[in-house]
Amino acid sequence: DLNQNQLIALAFYKEGLNPYNDVYYSFLNFYKIIELGQKGEQKRIWINKSILELKNPAKTRIDEILKSNIKKSEDYLGEYIWKSCRCAIVHTGDSSKKIINPDSSKDKERMREDIVVIKSLAQKFIIDELKVPC
Repeated sequence: DLNQNQLIALAFYKEGLNPYNDVYYSFLNFYKIIELGQKGEQKRIWINKSILELKNPAKTRIDEILKSNIKKSEDYLGEYIWKSCRCAIVHTGDSSKKIINPDSSKDKERMREDIVVIKSLAQKFIIDELKVPC
């Protein structure tokens, strides 16, 4: 039998895969899976630890993100997923922070590229951390 967190994670995952959902909503559903078991700074720490273990197609996108990062730091990946993706989707109103414009084809395309990373992280979290049997 699956526990409550496992069932919720699978429900978020299913919702993230729904082809009728917007890419931003799908991203948030995958991200919520990581939030089930990691709080605060622990999310970014877990992402930084886990992201480099991902395989293609996520690895290809991770390499692209690292190439475009001035710092060239692997710790940047957790910050990127948090600030440039999750927070940029959720928050608006602060002009000093990155936001996603739903009318921007450039923003939408970047999220389509990035969703393979968060989807792979969600899969890894479900299997490794929540111990959902495959």
